[in-house]
Amino acid sequence: MSNVDGVFSKVLQTSVSRWWSLRTTSLKSKMSLSQSIKLYNADGNHKLFHSSDGDLIKTDTYIKAEVLSGKWILYRTADYNKSLQDGARPYEHMVLPADIKVVDISDVNGSLFHVPSAEQALMLFEFNYYGGGNREYTEEQGDLKDFPKGARSAMVGKDNDWQVYPKAGEQGTPQKLTRGTDYATTDEMKMPAVNSIKPY
Repeated sequence: MSNVDGVFSKVLQTSVSRWWSLRTTSLKSKMSLSQSIKLYNADGNHKLFHSSDGDLIKTDTYIKAEVLSGKWILYRTADYNKSLQDGARPYEHMVLPADIKVVDISDVNGSLFHVPSAEQALMLFEFNYYGGGNREYTEEQGDLKDFPKGARSAMVGKDNDWQVYPKAGEQGTPQKLTRGTDYATTDEMKMPAVNSIKPY
């Protein structure tokens, strides 16, 4: 190979690499922007959100929401009702699926969570009514170390059922969580807390 050919080959490789990097970044950006919600204040002004916000009050006091795409949860207090823990009541949060348009959120304008859209995943939450910490899982977990006291609510992706257990190591009487279903409380999951999981 001549020096000219070698230089041309390196230039071509660099160009392809840069193109792929830009394309990947663009795709990631589009995927992020594809999930969005508008929140309106009392003056009718709105702010567009593409991701979760643990403290909405820092930005404004919102009274209405309009879902453009994706699934969202609104909470009465900051940090996804973490301070309420098991004392949270049903009306202190609101789940907004993609088909919801404009809705009053005056009582649940403390924080905003965007529910990931992985179709095979299991989304677990620290407290009843989707409060506190949360994490998305796509594989078997013998010990949910992210939840020292177990998970107490769940959202199941539309492609997979999941088997959940009250004890680590897949011990105790299991329960099946059905694909595409939300479980707001331990009563709905029929166990005191979830401590290990596996795809059904």
